[in-house]
Amino acid sequence: MKALSLFSGGLDSCLAASITARYSDAPHARTKVEYLRLPQKEKRYIEVTPVEDEKLETLRIGDK
Repeated sequence: MKALSLFSGGLDSCLAASITARYSDAPHARTKVEYLRLPQKEKRYIEVTPVEDEKLETLRIGDK
């Protein structure tokens, strides 16, 4: 199953791809993530590992 994420330019693309990989069905190893750069509609690929839970916890919004 594929995961879909939407992020603005304020977030590092490697981090965004790593978060996407974390919530996908991808194995917990390096994973190829496809993304689209707008407004050019340029398709790109990046290879990442899923974000660690500790890092993800620091990015959460709301009660911690």
